[in-house]
Amino acid sequence: MLRIANSAYYGFRRKISRIQYAIVGVGFNAVKELAISQKVCELFQKDDHFEGYSRTALWEHSVAVALCNKLIYMRKFRQFGENVYSVGLLHNIGIVIEDQFLQKEFKDVLVQSRKDKCNLPDAEKHILGFDHTEIGRALTDNWDFP
Repeated sequence: MLRIANSAYYGFRRKISRIQYAIVGVGFNAVKELAISQKVCELFQKDDHFEGYSRTALWEHSVAVALCNKLIYMRKFRQFGENVYSVGLLHNIGIVIEDQFLQKEFKDVLVQSRKDKCNLPDAEKHILGFDHTEIGRALTDNWDFP
C-alpha cells in the first residue's frame, strides 16, 4: 500500500510513510482492489501448464480485463466505479474453480477442447454438464455480489 501511495501515479509532494495516510491518499477503492488482487493472486501461485492452459496466463488476462474495465468506465462515466475492477478480475472465476476443485475433469475438458477444436464452454458442457460462466454466476450469487 505504501509503495502504491508513493508511486508516480499519485504524485504526492512528500513521501507517505504511514498506512493510514496511504489509505486516505489513494482511496478505499484502491485498497479494495489491492486486497482482492492479492487474494486472487494466491490461487495462481503454482503455475501448471497443460493442454495450452496456464494459470499465469489466466492471471495476466484477468488483471488486463480488470484494468481495461476500470479505464473504460472512468473514461465513459468520469467516475471510478465501485466494482468494475473486481468484476474484471473475477470474470473467469469459474475456470479457477474448475482448476482447483475439478482438476481431472478440467484436464479432460482442455483435452477435448483442443482435440475437437471447440471452444471451452462447449467442451465443459459436454463433459461437466455446465460451463465456467455458470459456476461463476452461482458463486457470485452465493457471495451476494452486485
